[in-house]
Amino acid sequence: MTTGHVDVPGGRLFVIDEGSGPPIDLLHAGIADSRSWDAMVSLLNRAGYRTIRYDQRGAGRSTTEDVEFSRAGDLDIPDVVQTARHVEANAPNARALVWPDVAHMIGMEQPERLASTIVEFVAPLERWS
Repeated sequence: MTTGHVDVPGGRLFVIDEGSGPPIDLLHAGIADSRSWDAMVSLLNRAGYRTIRYDQRGAGRSTTEDVEFSRAGDLDIPDVVQTARHVEANAPNARALVWPDVAHMIGMEQPERLASTIVEFVAPLERWS
């Protein structure tokens, strides 16, 4: 496991890079941080995937200044791309991305960076009872 920070305009993002194999970017919801993926990471790594996750601006161990940045859902698209570039030295360009809004935006702007999208969704239990 490698941890570190990626400098982005107006912020600093904490990144965790684990495993080897095809890369999967795990993006947390706006009310969480990268730890929300802890249980899933070990399963994906054992299955032969490389997992890359980061704390969004102002979440977990990341910081932000009072700057304007673009959003899709709860995520900053340029931050996702910058994080991918930072870890890409040892990873192929094509990657799976877990978060549909961001995957759509990156797929439209830079399709060579996206191999697939994994839609992760948890429905409230009371809706299904």
